[in-house]
Amino acid sequence: MAGKIYVRDLEILLNLQTELSQFNYGTNKVLGDVARGIADTKEFLKSRIGYWNAELRRREAALRACQSDPDRNCRSEAVAVRQAHEALEKLSKLNSRLEQAVGEYMPNHNRLNDLINGKISKAKGDLQRSIEKYQDYLAQVTLSQKGSGYRTHNYEFQKERRKFILNTVKEHPALTNDGSHIRGELETNIRQSGEKWYIRSPKEMHVGHRIPGWNHWSNFRWEGAYENSYRGGKYKR
Repeated sequence: MAGKIYVRDLEILLNLQTELSQFNYGTNKVLGDVARGIADTKEFLKSRIGYWNAELRRREAALRACQSDPDRNCRSEAVAVRQAHEALEKLSKLNSRLEQAVGEYMPNHNRLNDLINGKISKAKGDLQRSIEKYQDYLAQVTLSQKGSGYRTHNYEFQKERRKFILNTVKEHPALTNDGSHIRGELETNIRQSGEKWYIRSPKEMHVGHRIPGWNHWSNFRWEGAYENSYRGGKYKR
């Protein structure tokens, strides 16, 4: 019974970690979208103001050329100049309103950004360290309860192992950057597995339990193949 309580406590921590990560990601995405929207709007207004300034100069030149000929009626040219002035006036007002709105918004943006990338990021790190310590403790408790002959590689294990692989193949640090060739090998293995539960591990990386005996995808981790191969007896995962 105590073991089930421990695992339930760990599940709560893992769920909290997931919720924090989703909140962090979602909020950062919203902040990024808003920032890009502001930048795009500013760039659009800048381009329109530039266009109408050039158009005003062109229309004023056309009006002067028309006025130099006393026999011409320059009414249409004068109307065109007035329209250019009106367009620039509207754009100037829009630009002023945008700058005012951005000025009022940015302090809130910065406070939320500092919260997400400061306190919440620190909380995520502290939570991750707590989870790892709890997992290490549970691993020792589970090993002492199960003994050396305990086997975990059943159907449930293979199902959750597959879920873990599919959830982490694109973004896990062990499979990216310098380990990109490992990810390529794993993606090939995934394609070859088709609808089967079993996905062959890449040569250099294996999937192992954090806590032996608990078959849940969040309890798996990527580890060097040598770590698993050289475990003996009850410690092999």
